[in-house]
Amino acid sequence: MTLFSPPRHHRAAAQLRVWLRPAAAATTTAAILWGTMGPVAALFPSGSALAVSEMRLAIGAVALGLAALTRQGQATRWQRREIPGVVVGIVSVAGYSVLYFPAVELAGVASATVVAIGAAPLVAGLGHVLAGRGPLSRTWLVTTVVATAGIGLVVLPGALTSHRRVGIVLAFAAACCYALQAHSIHALTRRHSPTVTVAVLFAGAAVLLCPLLPRGVALVSGSLPALAGVVYLGLFTTAAAYALFAFGVRGIGAPTAVTLSLLEPVVAAVLGVVLVGQSLTPVRWIGIAVVIASLAMLTRQTNVPRISSAALSSGVDPAPPARRTATAAAAPPESELGGPGMAPRHNPSPLGR
Repeated sequence: MTLFSPPRHHRAAAQLRVWLRPAAAATTTAAILWGTMGPVAALFPSGSALAVSEMRLAIGAVALGLAALTRQGQATRWQRREIPGVVVGIVSVAGYSVLYFPAVELAGVASATVVAIGAAPLVAGLGHVLAGRGPLSRTWLVTTVVATAGIGLVVLPGALTSHRRVGIVLAFAAACCYALQAHSIHALTRRHSPTVTVAVLFAGAAVLLCPLLPRGVALVSGSLPALAGVVYLGLFTTAAAYALFAFGVRGIGAPTAVTLSLLEPVVAAVLGVVLVGQSLTPVRWIGIAVVIASLAMLTRQTNVPRISSAALSSGVDPAPPARRTATAAAAPPESELGGPGMAPRHNPSPLGR
């Protein structure tokens, strides 16, 4: 270390901020892309939800597979102990797709998206605790409660018809699948790149739903707008969005990433008004504002994390585990550094702050 080098804890804090900002930004961008999924799906003919879901998965899987091929040199061998996580991820990805699109048809864009995404942070947080990954931070708890209250303002006003009840139940089941896939992605990206991880999960989900493929082909074969719609859903709301989401989950953890994705129902509700012609009452607009405010608070806490006094005094470098291996491999020996190496790094997830 040179004479004028900054203190180690300053370097550690700066490194952590650099890592978390892209992760939070990637998750937020994914949520915005997902927010366009419901309004676009609502433009398809009634009864085509399952066909749309399979075409979306198939196109997304192909795009993600091509992207994963560019990372073959960085590929890590899959291990047998990862099979349960892969299976859970495949089933949850397929389940979310076949549950969410019918929910949009029955409950409407705003209600289905708000329930499907709004309930997911609670499920993801519960799964985080049950998996023994440590306690949830007060920031996450407060943000999730406030955002969920805002989501309630969006979804509760209006009559609950029998179709809308079924749609909301399907949307809640989709929320459970969404939380499960987030935890699977978080676990698998510890050893594999985000792109490769989601490529494997979506390829498996597309194969699982392949019996629906003939209906999807029939849907788009005679309609150029339908073809353009499923291509958009596959490339942007599936391939690009999930690659960004996997990168975000890898950096900030599943519960925080899922909470940031609460921006999706806000985007969906606004686009539902603009594209589909659905109306929003003043109470629902207030709910949207509450969700945005809560996400702004969480994003600020994620971008400028608190580092414990013990870490500062010990000089622990809190860079993410994904970067620990690469840094350790590239680090010169202690004799070249002129002193001992850096202390072990801990998990950067802000959950336990």
